[in-house]
Amino acid sequence: LKAEFKRGLDVATLVESGQERWEALFEQDDFFGRYHNFVVVETSALSEDEHRRWEATVESKLRHLIKKLEVLHHLQGAHPYSKPIPFPFSGHSEGVWSSAFYLGLIIKVDEGVPSRTIDLNFAAKEFTDMLFEWSQYKEASMTVQLTHVRRADLPEHVRPKRARTKRKRSPGADGPEAKEARTTVLARAGAGAAADGALQAKGGGGPERSGRTGL
Repeated sequence: LKAEFKRGLDVATLVESGQERWEALFEQDDFFGRYHNFVVVETSALSEDEHRRWEATVESKLRHLIKKLEVLHHLQGAHPYSKPIPFPFSGHSEGVWSSAFYLGLIIKVDEGVPSRTIDLNFAAKEFTDMLFEWSQYKEASMTVQLTHVRRADLPEHVRPKRARTKRKRSPGADGPEAKEARTTVLARAGAGAAADGALQAKGGGGPERSGRTGL
């Protein structure tokens, strides 16, 4: 909310100086174009009803993950997207319902520090351990996976549209991320990590699927 209030003030300042129009204040937020790094929290289940309840449970616990991330060295904050985004194939031929929550990471700009390393693994493991304690969690049919993804590697269905008409950016619109160029995010937690970028592999023998793209 503070970031949106600041954006509104920045836009109003530009309008008063004749550099912007009031319509800019009501433009849709370009969340995926604002950050360079994201934590993706993917939820999956083998039925629509199970996924609905599992997704709601994960969403209710996201604030705990955000608090854990905000205390990490070199990380200033983690801002969540407003709602979970279903995968294009969710609920269709593969018989798996899947969606993902996105957290945009704000990296601190430390003067004189040419590079930085951020380890998200411990925070991710604590978060997934908390989820697995849910009384209705079913190891055989529910999964959750946390992944670090750079903006250039976002799935096609959420990737920022670069073809859109560019307008003048409000002061400080990029924030600390504007200078975030040499940041290493450690994302290899646990023996079950499936690939580069996987913070915490799915719990137990949950649903498998093929054709996974973007993550």
